Amino acid sequence: MRLKYCYIIPVLTTILTFLFSCSDSSDSENDSNASNIAITGDVTNTGITYAQVEGIANISLIVSAYSSLQIGIQYSKTSDFILSNTVETTNLTGNMIFVRIEGLNANTKYYYRTIVRAGENFFYGKTKSFTTNSLFNFISSCEVSDTTDETAKFTGSIDIKVLNEDNSFRYGIAYTTDKKKLNSDSSFFQANCNLNDINENTFELTISGLTPATNYYYCSYIHAGESYLFGEIKNFTTKKASLVTGEWEGDWGMWYEDEDGYIFDADYTYIKLVPDHSNATHGVGYQEDYYSWDTSGRVRSYYRYLWYKFDWEIRNGIIYLYYYDDLNLDSFIRDYRLDNNYFSGYFGDSPNRFRMSKLTDFYYWTPAMYIESGWYGYDVYYDGYYAKQFEGTAKSKSANKAPVIVKQGRNRSHAKQ
Repeated sequence: MRLKYCYIIPVLTTILTFLFSCSDSSDSENDSNASNIAITGDVTNTGITYAQVEGIANISLIVSAYSSLQIGIQYSKTSDFILSNTVETTNLTGNMIFVRIEGLNANTKYYYRTIVRAGENFFYGKTKSFTTNSLFNFISSCEVSDTTDETAKFTGSIDIKVLNEDNSFRYGIAYTTDKKKLNSDSSFFQANCNLNDINENTFELTISGLTPATNYYYCSYIHAGESYLFGEIKNFTTKKASLVTGEWEGDWGMWYEDEDGYIFDADYTYIKLVPDHSNATHGVGYQEDYYSWDTSGRVRSYYRYLWYKFDWEIRNGIIYLYYYDDLNLDSFIRDYRLDNNYFSGYFGDSPNRFRMSKLTDFYYWTPAMYIESGWYGYDVYYDGYYAKQFEGTAKSKSANKAPVIVKQGRNRSHAKQ
């Protein structure tokens, strides 16, 4: 029995030695089995979103035949490399490789190693790590230097070297009317800065397309990889619209009472505002109020529409209306706003804001201005004051014996949004 036992031990030793030697040349990913074929080098430079990495690929040591060869740097946020990416290269300087890894997250630790794939055989270098730079070193403050009714101009500063080194690094202004959207997600507006905007590390950036008389919250931001960093949140308010033009339709609260005591509220009002010249703050207006039934819904209005003409002017942010034929209709509009969709404001001391929908305007604010025909049938050929909408309706309808209008005016509680 003793002789047989001694014979078995050398056999087991031979088998175990063979197994371990096979493991050394297999595609195991353990650092303890890293071969001399793939050697992980150092990180020579790091930025906010990138790292410059070296490695060694001793492909002359590969004994087995292979039909394809891939060399690169494998990197991951975890040391097990379960979720990883590889930057491959075909450029070798001797046996050295130099790889730039981009699109990384700021202030994040990454693990990396050299990888060589020869056919179906994988060789890995030792696992090392690096940490990208923090965004906090580069965030800077910005200020609003000027505003109009639709634009805001910002000034700020940033190290231009950062933009040159980090291709995926973005910097600019984040702005929104909802303060909660800042510092939370990316559902805000962004105005990106670029190299052409920067002069000696100082930039100027103008945002357009804003809504007049509106409060905006803003801050500088940096976006690197998946990371956002925001500066101090501030706010600004755009100026009231200086131009009042175009054709608008909605509820202006108009009404009239006839000699029989019936009161009629206008179904809607159409207005046309024409500046005296381009960019003028005064001009002439045309108004048509459309009626159907009295307030009880039993008596049909004899007048399908009533037509007015008025002068308008803007003084100190208030629109004043002066009617030609009925001075009782004279009024003023405060806290008014015009944008690509609506014209709104308050008549006098009314607590209710009216809102008129835009039919067309005279300055081509939106692409819709180029529609030559449609439901409203308007037709604009040039940047002037010509539009066919409602042309030829210069007088109120009257036939046979029309009932006398004894009162007319504007119901400010009726003119609401």
